[in-house]
Amino acid sequence: MQPEVLLADALASGSLVRVLEAWTPQPRPVHLLWRQDRRPLPKLTQFIAHLQQGMADALTTTRASE
Repeated sequence: MQPEVLLADALASGSLVRVLEAWTPQPRPVHLLWRQDRRPLPKLTQFIAHLQQGMADALTTTRASE
């Protein structure tokens, strides 16, 4: 099963159709790991912020379409 956030566009366009409407899989956590034994590089800090914002936007969009 793919996370719904990855399939939202295909579901919205109709290229994918839900077969089991009443069943949805349990959410799975997403983890991001990095070394914290030294000061993070600015590009790592920006990447983490980008992922956090992207996931928040995707989850908000997916939940709003339900």
